[in-house]
Amino acid sequence: MTPRRADVVLALVAGVTLFPLSLTVAVLSAPGVRAVLLAGACLAAHAAVAYRRRTWAFLVVAAAFAVQVAVTGLFLVLPSSALFPLAVYSCAA
Repeated sequence: MTPRRADVVLALVAGVTLFPLSLTVAVLSAPGVRAVLLAGACLAAHAAVAYRRRTWAFLVVAAAFAVQVAVTGLFLVLPSSALFPLAVYSCAA
């Protein structure tokens, strides 16, 4: 399996498992516009994981993580926040 294909498979597995959970938590914990912001940030982060070997992908995941921190007030409740350590590792490696 090529590294590019492995990244796409990782993004697909992470997206299928974490995004629905994150969407549910976002809608239940932050209603209204904040839930839409959280859902959009999660979707952008999951899409960027498919390109995790690129520097801009780390910046997208970091920005999505910053949106989550800003909207929830440093209360990291979304399961998609597990993508941030993955992005840090991918950028550092």
